[in-house]
Amino acid sequence: MPTNSRKGSFAGWNRMAEDSEARTVRTPFLNTAAGYGAMRTVRRSVLLTAVFFVASVSPSLGVQDSDTAAVRRVVEGFAEYSQAGNLAALDTLFGAGRGVHIIEGSGVNHGWIDYRDNHLKPELDSFRNFRYTYSAVEPVVRGNVAWAAFRYTLGADTPNGHVEAEGRGTMILEKQQGRWVIVHMHTSGRRVNPSSGGQPRTR
Repeated sequence: MPTNSRKGSFAGWNRMAEDSEARTVRTPFLNTAAGYGAMRTVRRSVLLTAVFFVASVSPSLGVQDSDTAAVRRVVEGFAEYSQAGNLAALDTLFGAGRGVHIIEGSGVNHGWIDYRDNHLKPELDSFRNFRYTYSAVEPVVRGNVAWAAFRYTLGADTPNGHVEAEGRGTMILEKQQGRWVIVHMHTSGRRVNPSSGGQPRTR
């Protein structure tokens, strides 16, 4: 009938219009000029974010490397200055106060001054041809605190004969007023030539 036919025609045109709108919505936005511009903006933003991230991380990595090197210098400096008998230089490596513990084997000194005056200086005065070196130093830095494990070798002529020793140690350091100083030290070792008559206090 004409009326039904007309309704059918309108329904057909409505479906065509809806299909056209659906296809328009499904058309990829990136295929348009605006889409390409938006993508360029996104890429630029991602690139800038990456650049800023690298720029912010790089200085912190540089500071970490600098602190690690500084800690290593302090640890190795203790062996170097001890071998040279340079007590004035050793004074600069330690924190102040009796809270600094220096342990050798089962013995302990409370504070650098106690260790220097009552242990290290008398010991160095009795040594001849003293050799004291560190190796395998492994610094670890965590903020203003650091620690380092190391190996050492010791050789000296003493009033009781020549001695050789080897051992391991650990130092804990703290960054105080921009400087790394030793706040705890523990060494333990053994004589390499136990047949000698010397009884060294191994570090």
